[in-house]
Amino acid sequence: GIAFNFDKDDVEILHVEGNGSIVNRGDVTLLKVLINDTDNGTLVPANVEAKFWITYDNQNFDSGTLNYTQADASVSYYFNPDCSYSVGLQYWKAGTVGNTCYKDVNSTNYTLTILGWLRNLVTQPTGSEIYYPNENVSIEGNLSDECGLAISDAQVNFSVKHESYVNYCVANAIGSGYYNCSINLTNAPGGYYSVTM
Repeated sequence: GIAFNFDKDDVEILHVEGNGSIVNRGDVTLLKVLINDTDNGTLVPANVEAKFWITYDNQNFDSGTLNYTQADASVSYYFNPDCSYSVGLQYWKAGTVGNTCYKDVNSTNYTLTILGWLRNLVTQPTGSEIYYPNENVSIEGNLSDECGLAISDAQVNFSVKHESYVNYCVANAIGSGYYNCSINLTNAPGGYYSVTM
């Protein structure tokens, strides 16, 4: 008798779109690759299983998202980062998984950058205080991102305005996303003031 060995075809993952992309949390970026059958020199057909993996902490990959090739051998993932993905540079890769005819192969690691949003909140003064000329006003605020992560390494300025009067100070970080500074009201006219962080 004659013995036959059937071996799965070798494939390669070719980048199409998404390497170096920048995406805001809550927005979407397209990650797209092409799967080529290197054994017979053709692109794979539709419905080949593939996964996309993205790092969530700049080094560890998530559990992956499954999708299938289209008729043109491309497979896409519209990535929409939430708060489980930290801001900054992340890596992503794609690969074939669990196919009868094709080996499991991953692409090289590509990159993308996730951007977050900053939230400024003036916590002091609250708006009900009364100050007099030559008094010092303590100003405090909190800086976090849209996921509630305290941001403690930013440069924060406060400004106090009333009509044509403007005064400002560079704030000091006091921990847990809080910043403060003091403004002296010498020569400040009477009236309502706005505080901006």
